Amino acid sequence: MFVRTFLIAALLWPTAASAQPTAGISLPAVSIAEPDGVNAVLHNPAGLSTLRSWELRVYNTQFDDQTGEGTALLLGAPVFGPISIGGGLEFLRPPGGQSVQRLSLGVTYRLHRMMRLGLMFRHLFSDDDRAVDGTNTLDFGLLMRPASWLSVGLGVHDINTPVVNGVVIPRVYDVGLGFHPGTDRVSIEATTDIDGDGATSVGGQLRFEPIRGLEILGRVRYGLTKHAEGNLEVGTALALHFGPGGVDGGVLFRGDDFGSMGFTVGARLSGKSYGPLYKRSGKTVLIELGGMPETPRPGLSGGGSTYSHVVNYLDRVRLDDTVSGVLIKDVGARFGWAQAEELRDILGELRKAGKQISVYLDQGDMRHLYLYSGADRIYLNPAGGLMLVGLKTTLTYYRDVLDRLMVDTQWVKFGKFKSYPESFSRSGPSEPALSVRNSILDTLYDKLMTDIAAGRKLTPAKMRAIVDGGPYLAADCKAKGLVDHLAFYDEVEKLLRKELGSLRVVRAGSEARPAREPWAPLPRIAVIPIEGSIVDGRSSTMPLLGTRNVGDRTIVAAVKAAARNRNVKGIVLRINSPGGSSVASDHMHRAILKAAEGKPVVASMGNVAASGGYYVAMGAKEVLSGDMTVTGSIGIFTGKPAFGRLYAAIGIGRHTLARGKNAELFSQDRPWTDAELKVVTEKVKSFYDLFLKRVADGRKMTVEQVHEVAQGRVWMGSQARKRKLTDARGGMLAALRRAKALAGMSVDDRVALSFYPRVGLVQRLRNTLGIEILLQRFSGMKDALAVAWPFLSAFKPGEPLAMMPYRLTIE
Repeated sequence: MFVRTFLIAALLWPTAASAQPTAGISLPAVSIAEPDGVNAVLHNPAGLSTLRSWELRVYNTQFDDQTGEGTALLLGAPVFGPISIGGGLEFLRPPGGQSVQRLSLGVTYRLHRMMRLGLMFRHLFSDDDRAVDGTNTLDFGLLMRPASWLSVGLGVHDINTPVVNGVVIPRVYDVGLGFHPGTDRVSIEATTDIDGDGATSVGGQLRFEPIRGLEILGRVRYGLTKHAEGNLEVGTALALHFGPGGVDGGVLFRGDDFGSMGFTVGARLSGKSYGPLYKRSGKTVLIELGGMPETPRPGLSGGGSTYSHVVNYLDRVRLDDTVSGVLIKDVGARFGWAQAEELRDILGELRKAGKQISVYLDQGDMRHLYLYSGADRIYLNPAGGLMLVGLKTTLTYYRDVLDRLMVDTQWVKFGKFKSYPESFSRSGPSEPALSVRNSILDTLYDKLMTDIAAGRKLTPAKMRAIVDGGPYLAADCKAKGLVDHLAFYDEVEKLLRKELGSLRVVRAGSEARPAREPWAPLPRIAVIPIEGSIVDGRSSTMPLLGTRNVGDRTIVAAVKAAARNRNVKGIVLRINSPGGSSVASDHMHRAILKAAEGKPVVASMGNVAASGGYYVAMGAKEVLSGDMTVTGSIGIFTGKPAFGRLYAAIGIGRHTLARGKNAELFSQDRPWTDAELKVVTEKVKSFYDLFLKRVADGRKMTVEQVHEVAQGRVWMGSQARKRKLTDARGGMLAALRRAKALAGMSVDDRVALSFYPRVGLVQRLRNTLGIEILLQRFSGMKDALAVAWPFLSAFKPGEPLAMMPYRLTIE
């Protein structure tokens, strides 16, 4: 993979003086189909597109009197998106003592992951050879990799047919066909080149990587001049890789007696790591955990890490035998309850895999203690503490203030637990609403007390007593066994080294990506976040506050794009939505159902996946949720405000002319009449029946069975699973594993995550400028607008809504 191309670079030996006076230092093991890395400057400029970081190579050659000597300095790097650049400076000392220097500058463009184009400009200058001095040439390269086992390369040199000493230099065409016979540790390549004078050559080479970091190459080349004079060359080479650095060398034999022509030696330095010959073990990975969004928010320069990237990275750490521990520095992590549950599970898997888990906190609350309670050790800032005060949730009601404002509201709902309208029609909670809220709090609190107690080696009763006595300063936390050590962050490594005996800390991701790309990219799992209130049309974000509406047109297009992509092996829907428009939810459901006919689609419920958020999940083949996920709420409602009394009180006169019996059905001047209310009720009932049918079909239940657990009732994930509303316990990582398994892969196979829809340039610019977080500190205003924004911007009057019965926040 990343090493294979370096070996080709290891063979920078000059052959016999080329018939092309414009040629530079040449490769007896010339690879056209496998020109990865900066060596592509010399033979196929399209190969520069395979660079994942900057790379520098230096070569020196010592050959016999018929061939000469040479030194090359090569440098290349990706610069922006699909564009990479590279160049080189070569000092050529051919026989006869006339020195020539060649300067190369090139650029490549990745049209597609399977096709790359490259262009290389070269300038020759010499104080000794006036005929060559000032000559300019142009080379073209093409690289195609349609499969993980096949690579095709084409190089055209001296496209402009320059004139040297009165002689036109012909073009040279190089073609290479490379194969991986079932593994990237072996590659076989057949090459041929033809020039305008009729000279041709054919050859083959074998690259073998017996162990990572060691590559051996052998090559045979037979050349035939236009006068039918043949010559045979045989080359061998060896390359050793030590991560970001490496060395290589080779020997070339030529002629009937296979006498040695000479040798070449080289060295490499790169920004990314090649597969090292020796992997140092025992490292501790430092991971900073802060706010990780579910939806990517990349800027102009890249970025865009998400919660899904974090859990996928932690799973790779679990499989990395060079990692002995993980040090988590909490930098104000604000995860939802379901996210915290999954991260806690993943940290538990890391411990089972033999990794030491250490955590540093400046301060925290119940959520932090729950997340980290299973770690091997917790360090707390001596000036910090833990805000352990229990759980609370608040319901807000607007009936009295609406009465004072003389605003009437009417609501039609199906599901006795569908209590969203109660916020506007009552002054306090109904008994069904109160019973559900208490059930959720009890379930969540019991789990927190049980799991935290198990992690900190306490009893649940002791843990409840501790919480009742909170909050606590740092010293109290240590005394009660909630944390293990009090220390400032700059003391943590010293304390860990003392406890563990040795410590080598590396930052997360520092060795996550190899320097060379494979011939074909990793199989991909498409991740489609459905985050925010569900509305008709396109997704949108409220300026300044970042409140999201997720549009059906956007999600439907994303699902179709992922389903069409042949490299996408499975689709994971990451749902964090309280619901919204029932029609928009049904559009999404239909697209997901169609996509699931061709590819595995798994729904991963995040912190909240209820009502419309639950509706869309019914199109997936499997539905996973955490115990702490808020889900269910299978019900429908609609309503409207009437401002007639308010208008009259403040002196606004309104007179409406209408044609048609129900023309004023959604008028906000007056309440519905009994006849109008009957019409609305019938329509809403049909949407509720459709919702029940969608769930029944998705869960393989009868409509009657669904109705028993529906009626707008919200469930915690553990409760929903017992009622067959979800398939299994698990978060995003479990969903990725299930998608891989359903696609026929091993759960430990590496995959790349592709997020849909793609983020455009305008959104990247907004993310770069930080517009979305300008008012981040005004959390109360943000929460209020999160409730109001879909009603103000997207929902239509009288539209049937599949939404949570209330905005549920538990702190």
